[in-house]
Amino acid sequence: MPACIVMVERWRGASSVDTDRRQEQLFSKFASNGLCSLRALDGRVGQWRYFSVDDPDSSELLAAEVSDDRWAIVECMSGPFGAALRRLEARSPHGELSPGPLPYHAICLVGRTGRGFEFLDPWSAREHQPLTISIEDFATFWTGGALFVQRVPIHG
Repeated sequence: MPACIVMVERWRGASSVDTDRRQEQLFSKFASNGLCSLRALDGRVGQWRYFSVDDPDSSELLAAEVSDDRWAIVECMSGPFGAALRRLEARSPHGELSPGPLPYHAICLVGRTGRGFEFLDPWSAREHQPLTISIEDFATFWTGGALFVQRVPIHG
């Protein structure tokens, strides 16, 4: 999650010279029991929302919320997301993600493409991003968790 927050901060115009250090700061600030959940960021970084993955319309409802000025950081099951990355032939300097559903991984949905999404993945090589994925493939790894972030941060 911290890597996605750093991506959002860059999008908003803030730059961190040392992104690894910034991610460590964010993890220290938001983690609980060694994990950093999207829900813990509600109201601090963006607005958290849960969509039922049992509802076949959930991915479409999520897609309707994503725009040039509104991104969604979403939780993914690691193993199924890793399988989707292999189908996309995406490369990672970090190796393979965990083969099981846990720990969760996070990506930033940054736009729509027909029946799919453009996304940024902190695990994948930067030079080939954004990546694109169909809504059907997205539904195979999404947990239903989403944190909506605006280009101009909401303070409240």
